[in-house]
Amino acid sequence: TFTPDDAADYTSATASVSLTVNQAALAASANSYAISVGEPLPILDGTLLGVIPGDGITASYATAALQGSPVGSYPVTVTLNDPKSKLGNYSVTLTPGTLVVYDPALPLLLSLSPVSATRSGAAFTLTVNGANFTSTSRVLWNGQLRATMFVSSSQLTATILADDIADEGVASVTVVNPGAPAGSSSAIPLVVMSATPLPTVNRVTVASTAVDGSYPVGLAGADFVPASSASWNSSTRTTVYDAPGALTVTVSATDAATRPAIVTVSNPAGTSAAFTLR
Repeated sequence: TFTPDDAADYTSATASVSLTVNQAALAASANSYAISVGEPLPILDGTLLGVIPGDGITASYATAALQGSPVGSYPVTVTLNDPKSKLGNYSVTLTPGTLVVYDPALPLLLSLSPVSATRSGAAFTLTVNGANFTSTSRVLWNGQLRATMFVSSSQLTATILADDIADEGVASVTVVNPGAPAGSSSAIPLVVMSATPLPTVNRVTVASTAVDGSYPVGLAGADFVPASSASWNSSTRTTVYDAPGALTVTVSATDAATRPAIVTVSNPAGTSAAFTLR
């Protein structure tokens, strides 16, 4: 209601307006860990951002791995505790972590930099991050030894030849410690892509049921790389690289129910055309 100061010349007026209260953004992410076989599990933790004071929302973290679990990668999941039933006021993004159980007798490979290369490009230096590296560790490219420099027990560098990236495809990178029993590390893929590697999104499939409060979404397309990142209505969402033509994205219940949804994928070289999910 508008009530004028000058009541002699003006009269009061009343009008109705709509006030939209949007959900607040809440993000919870689990930390990642690496332990050797038989080592006690670490105390799982993570980051919780965006909780309004007084709402009482907390996060719990869990994994299916146990002390003595075999070598492998185990998801670290996030569960939100909502004693006051306030989660409906939030747009929630949950980001899982990873618990890697490794054989202490073997090298552990965790990440590469860069994560992709351009076809027909020049030779380059590949940085390999992990654990259990020694001064005799060697990097293998598709099973072939490459000149390797020891930086520390958690990092190596290797020279990747121009011939290695002459054609498009997915290379397998591993590390071997000569003299160690039973082979090499697990492999990490490195994508060799065309000179104009803009990704393409052809299909978006939202799971019918939630997993830990979030919905997995499958993206099918082309020219995806391990560094690809998907956006849902212009907001970046947790993205897992599955293959050059497949990504898995995690979205909130609000995202999953919103139509239309505009989906894009970004690579180091640029962003795809928008795919509209109706």
